[in-house]
Formats: sequence, structure tokens, C-alpha cells
Amino acid sequence: MPAISPAEDSAATLIERRWFAAARAAEQIRAECDALARVRDMAEDAWRSARSKLSHLEAVCEALGEEMSAIDERPAGGRRPGALQTSAA
Repeated sequence: MPAISPAEDSAATLIERRWFAAARAAEQIRAECDALARVRDMAEDAWRSARSKLSHLEAVCEALGEEMSAIDERPAGGRRPGALQTSAA
């Protein structure tokens, strides 16, 4: 086995240290990526839920708007008691 010079030994030690530092940094970033993926999944679930609620509320608004229009189109005598009138007096 050939003898390793002090310069080669120092270079090998430096490379080994850099390798361990890079491996440690990669593990930290991997953990950060995993945490961010969990947060992203939670945010996507919340977004889907909010979109579903929005869709439902828009449908309710549309139905109520149609009901208000139908009330407004009734003859004056056919209005239900308590119904709002939209014409200015």
C-alpha cells in the first residue's frame, strides 16, 4: 500500500468534512421540504373546503335572487304580507 502524504491526507480529511456537512444540510432541507409538503396539503384541503362553501353560498344567493325577482313580478294585490317592494314611492 502506497504511503499517503500529509497534503493528500489533509485533502481527504477536508473532502470528508465537506461530505458530512453537505449530507447534514441535505437532511435539514429534506425535513423542511417534508414540513412544507404537509402545510401545502393542509392549505389545499382548506382551499377545497372554502371553494365548496363558496359554491354553495353562490347557489343560495342565486336561488334567493330568483325568488326576489318572482316576488317583484307579482301584481301588487298578489304580494305576500311583509314582502319588500322595490319601487320608489
